[in-house]
Amino acid sequence: MLVQASCNPAATSYTWVNTGFASTVSSGYLDTPITTTTYYVTGHNASGSSDQASATHEVLAVVPTCTLTAAPPLIAPNGESILTASCNPAATSYTWTGGTCAVITTNSCTVTLAAGSQNYTVAGSNATGHGNTAGASVTVAPPTCTLTAAPPLIAPDGTSVLTASCSPAATDGYTWTGTGCVGELTNTCTVTLATASESYTVAGINGAGTGAPSPAATVTVSKPSCTLTAAPPSVAPGESSTLTASCTATPTSYAWDGSCAGSTTSCTVTPGATATYRMTATNLEGTSNPAEATVAVVVPGICTLDHRNIPFNWETDRGRNINEPLSRGQSLSFEFTTPGANAAGPLVKEQGNSSVGVPAWTFINISASQCDFTYPTLDISWNGCGQHGNVVALKYKVENVDSHTFGYCSLRPNTTYYINIRNEDIYAPGVDTCEAGATCGFLFNMTGSLTD
Repeated sequence: MLVQASCNPAATSYTWVNTGFASTVSSGYLDTPITTTTYYVTGHNASGSSDQASATHEVLAVVPTCTLTAAPPLIAPNGESILTASCNPAATSYTWTGGTCAVITTNSCTVTLAAGSQNYTVAGSNATGHGNTAGASVTVAPPTCTLTAAPPLIAPDGTSVLTASCSPAATDGYTWTGTGCVGELTNTCTVTLATASESYTVAGINGAGTGAPSPAATVTVSKPSCTLTAAPPSVAPGESSTLTASCTATPTSYAWDGSCAGSTTSCTVTPGATATYRMTATNLEGTSNPAEATVAVVVPGICTLDHRNIPFNWETDRGRNINEPLSRGQSLSFEFTTPGANAAGPLVKEQGNSSVGVPAWTFINISASQCDFTYPTLDISWNGCGQHGNVVALKYKVENVDSHTFGYCSLRPNTTYYINIRNEDIYAPGVDTCEAGATCGFLFNMTGSLTD
């Protein structure tokens, strides 16, 4: 809380009374009173002293409000539960009732019950007084169980493992239903089915009795269901990708199209052009629906002209970050037109990035020619300039023919230029820096203004 003095005309020093504040030039202090407090202050300047002013901050008396939780509320015979009181504002002492908790003075109590149920209460106190009474109960109860099958879909004569999870613990065994599990005494049962499906339930047993049967879990004999993935999904000519099939309900055979004929769970391909591959899997229950994956072949050096004119809208795009994908083997050329003479362009920062965690070096230039990657240097020829790296910055200005600014790429007014960009380190020309299998791109960060 801020205690603040305001004086008119202004005071040059202050005298505080009954506050513990120093008598200095400060007109205010931060304070956290724990009881109702009245503050007094006198202001001084060259003409004299003011009358003493005062203000009172009332601290309301608040007793603790508590809740009580039991974890867990249901236990097996002779099991434990921890009762915990949570109070606001904090309590400095606690008064408990119920069983062994009656002698506890802290905010938690651990109880053990052999049978039945026990109610517990707690009330928190602080300097203000006693708070509310909160209650919770702990009950000795038979288990409540859930049942899972892994996997739920199997091939003919395949196996699935059923697992029971019970609370309170099933300390005295289990009662199962379903072919292959009747008589099982543990919490797991492994089943083998030839055809069709089977439903299973389980009930847990402890000293409090036998719990209700769990919701049923079903194991089904099924034909396969498959997905097909390509890694990497795009390659340059002559590069390879590995196709991998993942199927439920274990297949006994696989059928692939084209060059992968005869393969089982995987196939390595080296397509000459973008191609889609398909496969199916079969077991005694039938054949899966076709799964497919496409491998894109991107030819290095192909350059796409981007007509969206971003991020070079001089009025709307300054200050924006614009993310663009740049696939392996791809080049982009952004077209833009400069404004009038003597205007300054914003700073363009371009940062390469890759899904494999290593920034992909990129080459960027500003050129009068579309898809120009002839490595122009920073000059004053009005024909363009370029840089390279994993973080690249190009500053450019639109200037008259008889005016140049050192460190900027000089461009002619009212002229069409291109930002050309591709994944490349100019110290290794022609080598794509986007690793096979990576998802690459770059970030345009537009800063500055037309009057830089």
